Amino acid sequence: MSPDGWQQEVYLDLDPAALPMAHVVDGNGRPVEVAVPFDGRDVWAQAWRIDVGKTPLYVLTTNIERNPPADREITARLYGGDNEMRIQQEMVLGIGGVRLLQALGIEPAVCHMNEGHSALLGIERVRAAMERFGASFAEARLPVTGATVFTTHTAVAAGIDLFPPDLLRRYLGHYWARLGLDDRAFLDLGRTRPGTTASRSPWRCSD
Repeated sequence: MSPDGWQQEVYLDLDPAALPMAHVVDGNGRPVEVAVPFDGRDVWAQAWRIDVGKTPLYVLTTNIERNPPADREITARLYGGDNEMRIQQEMVLGIGGVRLLQALGIEPAVCHMNEGHSALLGIERVRAAMERFGASFAEARLPVTGATVFTTHTAVAAGIDLFPPDLLRRYLGHYWARLGLDDRAFLDLGRTRPGTTASRSPWRCSD
């Protein structure tokens, strides 16, 4: 807090070796990493585990050598950067988070999303169910919807991320094709008024 009462952010360089966290490793002792498909490339995220009492907390970082410098910065700071950085972060959290759980053999009965930052986990769970069971998008969507909880602490328009369709097409166009959806059908998933071209969205899309 500043002397005149304003909040001030302080970003410290953290050394994982000095924190109560450890690499998540596979059966061969290698760090667990998951790939998140971006616009024409894969971004790799590595997992760490923090034990909070009896509850394991998994976190992802893109700051690993196999990523180019720009991609290593994706997880460096929350709430920083422009819309492009935000959509990248939300892809790592939503899509990468689901893929991490799958890599660890964890199948949650219910997924809880707080705010829209992890909203893409719903789409990734639908995609995974389609691939696993040979289901259509509509068939896979029903059980995923029933096993998803959403909460928010900033229930005002100013607290909702909005992304222009062109940015979503750039980063997710290749992705929704795998769902059997076209451009409009996918974008409608995030519009408050599906079928319109100018609307706000609970998880991000505006014209």
